Amino acid sequence: FGTDLFAPHKTVMIDGTVYIALRTFADAIGSELEVKDYGTHMDINMSESEFINEYFKRLPINQMNISSRTNYLVWVSLSEYKTRLYQGRINQWKPILDTTCAIGAPGTPTVTGSFEYNYKTRWDYGTYYVGPCLVFYRGYALHSVLLYQNGTEYDGRVGMKLSHGCIRLKKKDIDFIANTIPVGTKIYITP
Repeated sequence: FGTDLFAPHKTVMIDGTVYIALRTFADAIGSELEVKDYGTHMDINMSESEFINEYFKRLPINQMNISSRTNYLVWVSLSEYKTRLYQGRINQWKPILDTTCAIGAPGTPTVTGSFEYNYKTRWDYGTYYVGPCLVFYRGYALHSVLLYQNGTEYDGRVGMKLSHGCIRLKKKDIDFIANTIPVGTKIYITP
């Protein structure tokens, strides 16, 4: 959160993931850590962090009073080429995904506004396809980059204006979103 801290306990990197001691993490975020060792198992309880709660309250999405009929919210910022997935509720959204996307080309811009995810499909174009497609308004959807029929990328570009108006995401990102959000989730798109 913008502050460098000295980790008194050893950190380890395994397969590209950095692991830190739970005590170090709890101390860094101002949480109490309670550990009970029962011999055959341990109970570890960590208190809520006011530091983290305050951080989440300051997120732009939590200052916009945006609600969703589900416990999830997707915010697409066209100017940033970003798609963000949140879990929670109005003014208490917590980020669970932040990824780069492609948006509508100048001649076929992406719509802006507040929509809801309606249904999931796949659009096939012979040589390639896009999917899953999470349709939210008429023919507009969040969907994968262009994929060959075998699932490899045909055109994997993101971070630019090139679609017919849809939001294109890397396959792993759209798969995560499609497997997470239910129908009715708010899709909020800002310029």
